[in-house]
Amino acid sequence: MKRLYLFFFLLPFTVMGQQQEDKTGPIEWLEKANIGLRKTYSGSSKEEQKPASVFFNRDTKNNVNFWTVDMGLKVSEWDVFKNASFSDKTSLVFYPKMEYHKNTGEENQKDALSAGVNMEFFPVPYKTPVTDGWNLAPWFQGSVDYKRDKVNDLNTMNYQLYLSLFSAQPFLPGGNARAKNGSLVFRYFVYSGYERYSETKESLGESSYWSNRLFMELWPIPAITKEYLQLTFEYNYRLSLKDDLYELGDVDWMSVGINVYPTGKSNLGIGLEYSHGNDPTNSFTDSGRLLIGLNIKI
Repeated sequence: MKRLYLFFFLLPFTVMGQQQEDKTGPIEWLEKANIGLRKTYSGSSKEEQKPASVFFNRDTKNNVNFWTVDMGLKVSEWDVFKNASFSDKTSLVFYPKMEYHKNTGEENQKDALSAGVNMEFFPVPYKTPVTDGWNLAPWFQGSVDYKRDKVNDLNTMNYQLYLSLFSAQPFLPGGNARAKNGSLVFRYFVYSGYERYSETKESLGESSYWSNRLFMELWPIPAITKEYLQLTFEYNYRLSLKDDLYELGDVDWMSVGINVYPTGKSNLGIGLEYSHGNDPTNSFTDSGRLLIGLNIKI
């Protein structure tokens, strides 16, 4: 595991050095190959800019150091209607993904690995300055995942289906509010849907929720080709419909992040994150944490 942490620390600096020599470096190559790296793939894979994180932290109260890792890897992307005659009006995309979330601290310890398939479906086109369509278009996101939670000794199948809205208009969901120079300043995304978590090992039960989620990001330093500072906010409230598995009732989760990109490129930066509530990456364990570390995004 120490080798894994070392790899994640050395990778960004290697990539940055290669980019200086070749403008079409590994980051651009990975993006063209539809390979992505994010914190998690809950939400829009193309729009939400949630960098993966490797955080090294110091617990001064207990005099110990600990690590946190939150990473999701999108392997590829398949657009079902790419070559269809109506591909300009509708889109159905599937992509396999893996996520790894770990916290080595004594409090809120976690070690969870999941793998599955995500789906994103735009049934109608949305209007842009150069194309016709709906001013506010519906779209669907779904996923099926197998998750292994080592700390809680729990194996689950997770199913999610969300309805969201998307627009190209500023201050509507998905719309980019821009400064006078054209740079992105603010946008947000809203989701509402159904989640089900079923235990696979001993048929202990299942938990299901009506889930509502909000994600916002703010770029307070307008720059056309640079991205120096990103502020993020995420809140997820899950209303319990059935809870034989976790036995927690209604659960919620909030996180606030500050991401600084010294070079103006959002592929590599430093992040500060505060989160509180029932951690969805840790079987909804009630937790709270303040972390600082390295952010990576592809």
